[in-house]
Amino acid sequence: MKIIADIQKLPHEQPTKVWLLCSLSLLAALILPLLIWRFKLPIVQATYDGSAPGTLESQPFELFGFFMTLVLVVMAWLQTARQNKKTWATIVPIVLPLLVCLNLLFIQVETFHTRSSDYMCYENAARAILIDANPYKGIPPCYLYPPLLAQVLAAFHETAVSNPMLAFTNERQAWTVVTYFYQCGQFLQVVLAYYLMLLLAQNLRIKPLPASLLVSGLFLFNYPLIRTLTFDQVNLWLLNSFLLGIVLLKRYPALSGLAVALGAHLKLYTLILLLPWGLTKRWRAILGVMVGFIAILLIQTHWGQSWSLWQQFLAYFRSPEKPSNYRNNGIWSLIFNLAKIPGRFLNTEALFNLVPILVVGMNLLILVWFVFRFIERERLYTELSAVIKNRERHSWSYIFKFYGHSIDAIALSLLISPSVWEHHYVIALPVALWALVTRRFNVSAFVGTFLVFCVPTFEVFPLSFHRLIGLLILTCITAPSAVQGYFFDQSVGNSSFTGSNSY
Repeated sequence: MKIIADIQKLPHEQPTKVWLLCSLSLLAALILPLLIWRFKLPIVQATYDGSAPGTLESQPFELFGFFMTLVLVVMAWLQTARQNKKTWATIVPIVLPLLVCLNLLFIQVETFHTRSSDYMCYENAARAILIDANPYKGIPPCYLYPPLLAQVLAAFHETAVSNPMLAFTNERQAWTVVTYFYQCGQFLQVVLAYYLMLLLAQNLRIKPLPASLLVSGLFLFNYPLIRTLTFDQVNLWLLNSFLLGIVLLKRYPALSGLAVALGAHLKLYTLILLLPWGLTKRWRAILGVMVGFIAILLIQTHWGQSWSLWQQFLAYFRSPEKPSNYRNNGIWSLIFNLAKIPGRFLNTEALFNLVPILVVGMNLLILVWFVFRFIERERLYTELSAVIKNRERHSWSYIFKFYGHSIDAIALSLLISPSVWEHHYVIALPVALWALVTRRFNVSAFVGTFLVFCVPTFEVFPLSFHRLIGLLILTCITAPSAVQGYFFDQSVGNSSFTGSNSY
């Protein structure tokens, strides 16, 4: 009873103690399932024993679901206890994230024990590294990323085999541990992404209750997110790298840069933020990117002594895949598949030889478009700063400028990428949030968000390119001149839907 009484006091004491308790609880939720599985306690059973092709024993994954549920409930309870006035406006923003995270945990627990084809690309690359083979030479080659992800999975395997607490000598069980760590990391990234999106919404002066409703809707009705989870893709790590890069830039630019550097070692998308940061002289953030990227590079190359993996990656990167599927929602895929229509009648390769030239031309036009957006936002930033009160000038107008530049960079990365599968669009969440809030939830913002996130995958040309169309809608309606009015109005408090700046 004394333990319960001590925990009940925690919410009213220093927040550091609460965060320490939560951190230790998360660590316990991660480690205890493996220990229980390792020592085969008789009080637990597994739904799947791993004997079916392509499946793993489900016990550690189900136990993670159990322990993580306890952690989420306790964290929500502690947050609730901290509220002096318990009203709908204070309790719903606590309970709703709990329910959303549990809903996504359901999906994770049900799919944990089955390895997806995408995940097997990662694991096979890790297996290749362990035997000093080329991870980019699969049949067919499917590991498309910088070496870090495969190296981390290989390190998890070594830990599972050699750690005294685990010591899994059975190779199947050792690789199950690797899958377990990866999948647990995926769910923790979901939770982090939810709260970073919530912070982004509140920094845009949305009150906690409507912010929680908005972010919860974006996470519950999100097909790219479901595809990311079921196909075990790394896009959530990229999303969080982008979000951390945005929300940390003003106060902690070095940490912002480190987050972007980590994301770049998984996929190169996050380096797109160097464009607006360089043009606006965010030198400390750029230095953070450089230091973080080089530090990870030195560690993974054994302090510069082994460059073979990076050489193999760069050799493979010179010839990217041809995005021939209709569900691949990028400019390259659209032009390539448009060329198929007359190509079926003309039976000539000349038309397909023009595709790369057309793609480069289209990408250049897109870059010019975003350059004009950048110039326009810089001009409007000066006007906005002139009318905002002095005490808010360096926060509210800053958000208009730097959030706008960064979110444009995210949209640009998707528009010019050579391959953009449906799960990649999970990184467009900040773009949708920006559009919905700054355009005051108008119909166009909802239509663009619906097309990007709410429509399932299908292969019907040209209708399958709805995500690309939705992204273009969200980008067009958030032109700097179109969202400037929102920031002018908020500077004088013209909306009951929003609250004080929480930045």
